[in-house]
Amino acid sequence: MGRLAAAVWVAAAGLAGCYASTANKPIAVVTTAPPTMTPTPKPTRTPPPTPTPSGPTPTPTAQPQVVHIAFAYGEFTDPTYGPVYFYSPNAKSASVVKVKAGSSLVFVNDEKGSTQHTASGLGTKFPPSFDNSSGFTRSGTTLDGGTAWSTGTLNPGEMSQVFTVGPPGVYYFGCAFHYFEPPTVSNGSMGDVVISM
Repeated sequence: MGRLAAAVWVAAAGLAGCYASTANKPIAVVTTAPPTMTPTPKPTRTPPPTPTPSGPTPTPTAQPQVVHIAFAYGEFTDPTYGPVYFYSPNAKSASVVKVKAGSSLVFVNDEKGSTQHTASGLGTKFPPSFDNSSGFTRSGTTLDGGTAWSTGTLNPGEMSQVFTVGPPGVYYFGCAFHYFEPPTVSNGSMGDVVISM
């Protein structure tokens, strides 16, 4: 064997031994599973605490009943109390005024010109003529069956003092300027009735 042939044989034998040694042994394959991704929790926003008021809880106050006064409100005949004139609890037409005992009530002069009016207590029925002791002077804060409470003279657009409605009952009132006898369907005497319930 020549030197070249011997060198080829040694190389071939070495390669064969190399292949033979790896062909019979399994190669360990290491597989790594991809890492499991755990979702990162999103931060939650905690709403700011609702402030708690301290002290007593405020009680809502009821608005006073408004009784409007004007010649525009004409005559209304109530089946129980008869004709009433020029006082309106709804600013649309004359009517008796029904309110809860202990509630608040005010009068307002709705005239557009210069006509003045009052709302003045006349007792528990319409008297033969105006008999309120205060009449043109603002007096009292309780609306009842007496003859001393009065808004006094109200100019157009003017509002009275706030009255507290007395205990259940029927209270008659009228205008110091325009009440001259119990109202009828034709005389235009300015009077009305508050029914306290």
